[in-house]
Amino acid sequence: MLFVLFNFSLFILLFSDLCKLQASQRIDPNFSKLIEDKFFEQFVDSHEYILTLFFVPGCESCNTILDEYENAAKMVYQEFPSSVGFAKVDGSKSIALCQAFDVKQFPAIKFLRHGEDAFEYTGERSGQDIYNFIKQELSPTVTLLSTVKEVLSFIRTAPKTVISFITSITNEKKFQLFNQTTSEIRGEFRFAILTDSSQFPLISGSEDIVQLYTNSGQQRQVYRLTNDETVYSLSTWLRISVIPEYSELGPETFPQYSNSELPLLIVFKWEKNKKFYEIIKTQVQNIRKKGVAVSYVDADMYGQYVTELGINPNSNQFPFAIVDYIKE
Repeated sequence: MLFVLFNFSLFILLFSDLCKLQASQRIDPNFSKLIEDKFFEQFVDSHEYILTLFFVPGCESCNTILDEYENAAKMVYQEFPSSVGFAKVDGSKSIALCQAFDVKQFPAIKFLRHGEDAFEYTGERSGQDIYNFIKQELSPTVTLLSTVKEVLSFIRTAPKTVISFITSITNEKKFQLFNQTTSEIRGEFRFAILTDSSQFPLISGSEDIVQLYTNSGQQRQVYRLTNDETVYSLSTWLRISVIPEYSELGPETFPQYSNSELPLLIVFKWEKNKKFYEIIKTQVQNIRKKGVAVSYVDADMYGQYVTELGINPNSNQFPFAIVDYIKE
């Protein structure tokens, strides 16, 4: 009898330890979970949407965002208790997973929707902003608006909003083009269609145009659609319009350039060859119209990196290079 009791007690202890182990690995959408490589696929299969924070211990920026990320996870759970999984991946241990998600720097946040490729979240990194992003992602791809008041309210809901002033009645081709574009770059912008054409003159002045609002509606850019328009041309215009026009390539701007998935023209700026930098500067607008982003690097400060690319600062070699970021 003692033997049986002993084994039963041992079973309870082992079962308790097993429960604790499973609890530590359980897919729980309530809070962000530290996930190892071997459990990540299971985590993905258990949620319709996955947000993953890639970090490394000791990184100051990572430490700052971890608390905000946890706050966002709790807020999302309160509104969407079973839809979204918040994962955390230690980049110093899960190297293969970082490579699979094309993580270029830490911290990085990737969003994954079932059946689609992951893309990087490049918005502000407060808990509220991350929550707003998730709420937007779980909303319909395109919001239907019918009044000027609704338009003004909509453009304040996200940093980058796009409104179509096209009706299927007047131009079915352009209407379908806009819808296809929203599916192609969903997650990068928030899209809407003003359905009442009588309201067009009050906001856009005409139809067959797309308006891009940035800084929560404070800035506006207009794109007029032609019959030769394609999903590529419209999506390229949207992407090129929200990245810096001609900024120095650095820790803050690099994610914006690289995540745009556009060809990037890097101009190497140094004092000895300043004239080439100035020449490119006058052509930035024309280059961007071709769907190519433009940035520059201070070659005097980062000369070692310039020489590693095969460019000699002391020669007359034309100082720029094309780096093409292509989505696989």
